[in-house]
Amino acid sequence: MTTCYLKFKLPSAFLFLILLLPGLNAFAQKKEVTITGNINNLVQNPGLIDVYSFKYSDMATDKDMIIPINKDAQGNFKVVFAINGYQEISLRQAAKLPKGINLEAGVTQFDFYVSPGQHLNFSFYMSADYSDRKIIFTKDGALFNNQMLAYYNSLQRSGVDDSLRNQSDELIKKGIPYLKKYLNEQLVLALEFNNKYFGPDDKTGKNPNDKALGKGKFNTVEGNMVKKQAELNLRYSAANAIMRAMVVNNVNDPRLNDYLKEFKVKLNDPAMYGTDIYKDFLHHYFMVMGRAADKKAPDVIILNKDIATFIVQNHPELEDDDKALAKKILDTINKPTEDEINRFLNQVATRYVNEYMANRPHNLPGFDYALTIKDPFLRDLYATRVLYQQINGNIGFIKPNLSAYLKNVRSGYIKDDFLAYYQQEIDKINNSTLPAKAVLYSPKQLTGTDPFKRAIAKYKGKVVYVDVWATWCMPCLGEMENSQKLREKLAGKDVVFVYLCISSPDDKTWKSLIGTKNIEGENYFLNYSQSQAVLKSFKITGIPYYLLVNKDGTVAKANAGRPGDDETIDSINSLLRK
Repeated sequence: MTTCYLKFKLPSAFLFLILLLPGLNAFAQKKEVTITGNINNLVQNPGLIDVYSFKYSDMATDKDMIIPINKDAQGNFKVVFAINGYQEISLRQAAKLPKGINLEAGVTQFDFYVSPGQHLNFSFYMSADYSDRKIIFTKDGALFNNQMLAYYNSLQRSGVDDSLRNQSDELIKKGIPYLKKYLNEQLVLALEFNNKYFGPDDKTGKNPNDKALGKGKFNTVEGNMVKKQAELNLRYSAANAIMRAMVVNNVNDPRLNDYLKEFKVKLNDPAMYGTDIYKDFLHHYFMVMGRAADKKAPDVIILNKDIATFIVQNHPELEDDDKALAKKILDTINKPTEDEINRFLNQVATRYVNEYMANRPHNLPGFDYALTIKDPFLRDLYATRVLYQQINGNIGFIKPNLSAYLKNVRSGYIKDDFLAYYQQEIDKINNSTLPAKAVLYSPKQLTGTDPFKRAIAKYKGKVVYVDVWATWCMPCLGEMENSQKLREKLAGKDVVFVYLCISSPDDKTWKSLIGTKNIEGENYFLNYSQSQAVLKSFKITGIPYYLLVNKDGTVAKANAGRPGDDETIDSINSLLRK
């Protein structure tokens, strides 16, 4: 039977708070916050280093924001950055890795809360033997943060908080009903702890915690805020555990809304917009919803004549053989044979299917699903997150959805920030220039039947790190920043970075990405037959794929480590010493 179409699965949407002060818009225009203080941590931990940062999760992008702290020899620092609403911030101590410092890894020393326009100050002291730990907040928001810190220290000592926030895989796999029963029991215990902590002593009628907190007693405005925040955090911890279990167990329990009502939490809760636990809760909720949207999304049938027409009309630079094959598909008199159809599908059409789909409406099922959500906040947030996820790899998929986005998304801050970032990335692509140290080779410059050997032959006497990638491969593009860091670490050494771009539609996109991703090194654009030869030679079933080549030109290691892996630089240095 003659094959007459391509089947294409649309890209997944996800391969994946805080008491609001009166009058504060959680998504208002960004405003600066100032944090000053002193950090004096005397603990000598071999896995950590005396380097710190602030971290919080951005609501719109679902990404962690890392703000480095530059402290002087005495431990004093001042950091100014912009936030768009009340935020829970973590003080993070960086991990010390064999190849450097990692701000994203490490440990959280403590959390605190800050609002736009505030100037918060704190001092943090830890003795070398851990026996003396002091954290004192002053200036704006100090009373609230000191009270919250005292509460959390007591809560952690009780152990009830950990049972709500952390569940074993064994417990999660027992199923949602069993987990809900367990969480209800733990939540009752945690709320009983809160009642005792914030309530009066049975004998004296006074709160025993008032004395340590001085003027910040729990019958004040600040005290009531702390009590409310403490309760909400516990309730959302239980709700988040349910959402995480749905993700892990790959289920979408229809009783979810009943569970949320039982825990007294809401999907849209302005009182929690800035807190980590609420953001984590939404992250898992959107993962479940995204998975449901993907299951409902039908396979898209692409007629051969439609994609052949698109290719011929939009790619005049197509090689003669490929162009003739595409025109043969459109020939209604001398119809193509089944062999010609299969060659067109495998050799030509598959390279352009992403570009073809990027120009069609309804190419993101997660986005279409997002627009059906009734709650305006959840709709705006989910729709924006879906589009944000396309920027670093499938940015072309966004354009057909922009008119619907502009029409349906109403949140000014979320929309304005996304559109500004999107335009910035489009400008980078349109105005990108090739890096000075990038050398480009066309398919015609790789003669012979073995393009890999031909490509590396000229680098004998040097160690070669080969990166096999494609313009449409998001994980490939995600590693390019690490590749740049690796090049910088090995600068001046006899190492050559070779980038083989395979199975990609056109060299225009290739050149643009070399510019925007700063891919310095030896860049080769391979045609279909050359790409197939490389894939077959090393039995490559997925990209990115990396190889290490000895100084004599032989392959030292196929399927080598990624640029961001610690082992990679060790392997390269080992080859350099030979």
